[in-house]
Amino acid sequence: MRPALALFLLLALCGSRSIADPTPGLRPPEAAQASAIDAAVARASVWLGAHPASITEHDVIGVVEEMMLYYALEMLAPDGPKSAAYRREIVSRHQALVGLNREAMRVSEKMRPHLQGIWGPLTYPPAAYIVSKLGLDASTYRAIVDDIIANHPLLYPPRGAMRTWIWVYMDRLGHPPVPSLAALLEQDTLSSESRTHTLRDRLLDPADATDPLVNIQAIYDITHEILALTDFGALPPSPELVAEQDQNAALLDAGIRWATANGATDILAEQIFAAHLLNLDDLPALPVAIRYILDQQQADGAFGVTNPGRQEGRRHGVLTCLLALESAAAARRF
Repeated sequence: MRPALALFLLLALCGSRSIADPTPGLRPPEAAQASAIDAAVARASVWLGAHPASITEHDVIGVVEEMMLYYALEMLAPDGPKSAAYRREIVSRHQALVGLNREAMRVSEKMRPHLQGIWGPLTYPPAAYIVSKLGLDASTYRAIVDDIIANHPLLYPPRGAMRTWIWVYMDRLGHPPVPSLAALLEQDTLSSESRTHTLRDRLLDPADATDPLVNIQAIYDITHEILALTDFGALPPSPELVAEQDQNAALLDAGIRWATANGATDILAEQIFAAHLLNLDDLPALPVAIRYILDQQQADGAFGVTNPGRQEGRRHGVLTCLLALESAAAARRF
């Protein structure tokens, strides 16, 4: 065989893909990251199974949040055992919450600190909607929502942080805002940012001296608006989101870069999920961000306490990082 022909055949063989390749169509570095994501998801799932949630009256809001996180994970999972496992976790949280909700309404003084603060309006409207949508009994959630509307004028109508998130789910529960949801969306954080680019400019400026907590709250406002308008991925992006797709892409790319650089893992994971909901899985900042989350995983499968304010900080950290990794895996499937 002539040397030139032999070299050509050798290069062709080395460059060909095996039909058994589990990640067809991916270049070698992407394939390696895909395998790392799958392994990290498996380790995180094992850790969650070995560290069940502590479901008590002292962390009602944490239980509601876990239910919503599992709902988001179910939206990402293809039909099969994993999707069924996430649904079981939702039902488990719901079953615990029914009793806790009844206790909250029966002895309101006991639960008042949990329900009067901002977390009540932030969590119970979406929880009531999700539970209803899944065909479960939402009466106790709706009782708390009705109590917030009737008895807490400082909390309802919503104002300030994440008000759009609250209004979207209140609207779905039959409590439309005044003047209208469409009018409120024209004044929300995303619409304002599309006109001014104030937050994006701050996030991209290395010399900016803004308190990081201010940036984090602004990013939470934006991600929660995206989550609400898409119902955690159950709905396609709304017309409002589609109209601002380019601005949203630039903003999320800046936010992901900022969160990665500042080690803000919780809000980083939420932005990765939000980008996936908007079909923005090719943002330039994502490969480094996913690598950062993979590097945060500890030997036992957990990711540390990504948000120290949570009572069950390690579980919350695992669930949010799992959400980011499952978003990356879902993007690979389509």
